[in-house]
Formats: sequence, C-alpha cells, structure tokens
Amino acid sequence: MKRLIIVGFSALLLIGCSDEKTQYQEHVFNLMKNDQDLIDYSLDPDEVSRCIVDLTGKKMIGPFSWDPRRAPIYKAYTNMVKLKLNIGRFDTQYNNEVNPKDTLDRLKLEFGSTKALSDANRNFSKSVLTCFETLVQLRKINGVNSGKFYKY
Repeated sequence: MKRLIIVGFSALLLIGCSDEKTQYQEHVFNLMKNDQDLIDYSLDPDEVSRCIVDLTGKKMIGPFSWDPRRAPIYKAYTNMVKLKLNIGRFDTQYNNEVNPKDTLDRLKLEFGSTKALSDANRNFSKSVLTCFETLVQLRKINGVNSGKFYKY
C-alpha cells in the first residue's frame, strides 16, 4: 500500500503544473518573438523564453519547477504576460475587448496584493534582462552569431 501511495504521489509531482508552465512559456514566447532586441542580437525567441521561464521560476515557491503549488502562480504570471501583450496591441490598434485597468485589478487579486504583483513584475523584468545579457555575452565569448547556448 505504501508503494502505491509513493508511486501516486510521485506521478502527481511529475505532472504537477506542467500545463500552466507550458502556457506561461507559450505566452512569454509570443511576447518575445517580435522583440526588437531579440531581432537585433539574433537571439532565438524560444531559447530566450525558456530562459525567462526558468529564471522567474527560481523565485517561486517549491523546491522544483513542477511543484503543484506553483500552478496558480504560473497562471498569474501568464495573465501578467497577456496584459503586456495586450498593451502592445493598444499602441498599434484599439482593442475594446480588453480593459487594462480591469486586468490589472484582477492581477492584484491573483497575486494577493499590489506589492506581490510588483514583485512578480520585477522578477519577470529582471529575468528578461538577465537572459538577454547572458545569451548575448555567450555569443560574444564563443564568437558565434547564432546557435543555442542555454542549457536545460
């Protein structure tokens, strides 16, 4: 019976919040794929988005990236990235279906407070800058203009 419980618990931990993390990574990719800095430095948006997701995850609860307790946090981060995507759309076209103020108020509730939302946004922004800097430096050190350097 103990083995069955251990196997079941292990399976739950492995599955954890894979859907939420995958959705978060997809939205980060969508945010990054047209980023001018990525284009200028010939960085792979998939590589950068995986780096960002990994770095932001280091500031989340739980000892590993698939911890089930992270599911609501990944959902909140996904919604934060969606807001960033929608704000970009407001610059080029009016989108009356999405109200940024309402979305921001909902994000405050999802993160638990204005401070927690601010901390999450800081974590995300710092991760973006760190990934850009790291990947550009790796390219300079290796004398390569393209190729994958970020290890998983």
